[in-house]
Amino acid sequence: MHSFWHEDAAEELKSEVSWLEAQAPGLGQRFLDDVSTALRTIEEFPELGAHRSLGCRRFLLMNFPFDLVYSLSEGQIVVLALAHQRRLPGYWKNRLPK
Repeated sequence: MHSFWHEDAAEELKSEVSWLEAQAPGLGQRFLDDVSTALRTIEEFPELGAHRSLGCRRFLLMNFPFDLVYSLSEGQIVVLALAHQRRLPGYWKNRLPK
């Protein structure tokens, strides 16, 4: 199944990779690798993510405390957020398709 990122979620990814890389060289790349692995898994098994509110799903990263929050829409995966598990729950809800 094909996936694409909401523009705000893509910005979250970019910002987090940059911040982690500034903390320790290579850490941003490890985070990006973890996100890529999670996304490949979701693309292969889109219903694997745990149900969240409003018909969304979440898939936990293996090595970092983040979730990929996504929805299934018209045969596509829409990544709505790269959400830290302990910050601002549900902040991404305004990104849902209308």
